[in-house]
Amino acid sequence: MLDIKWIRDNPDKLDAALARRGAAPLAEQLLKLDEERRAHLTRLQTLQGRRNEASKAIGKAKGTGDEAGAEELIREIGEIKEAIQDGEETERRIDKSLEDALARIRTSRLTTCPRARTKPTMSRSAVTARRRTSVSRRRSITSSAKA
Repeated sequence: MLDIKWIRDNPDKLDAALARRGAAPLAEQLLKLDEERRAHLTRLQTLQGRRNEASKAIGKAKGTGDEAGAEELIREIGEIKEAIQDGEETERRIDKSLEDALARIRTSRLTTCPRARTKPTMSRSAVTARRRTSVSRRRSITSSAKA
């Protein structure tokens, strides 16, 4: 699955790679879903911040004896709590649609990534020689322990 951050940074490369495979461009659609998700998360965070402020204000209002103000804040927190719960459901829906859209893009040959070149640290014959030496050492230790 492709990384949405990479798509944000390289929408043209994604569309070009899809075009080489004969697929329709998807960067605009994916970026629109991502923008919707990010805007929604910002709204949720704003609501959570307001809920925290109101919670602190309830304590201050009760401390000063302002019961009417405290009741109003409690009612507001209840509304915010419902809005946050609805928002979290919407967040899950948006996340799922974005993940589904990203998962539909097969990445096997989408981008041309150079293969990692691994340099063998030891040749096959060197490994075999090391194993033989190790076995002969074990045999000599075992035979000297028995004697």
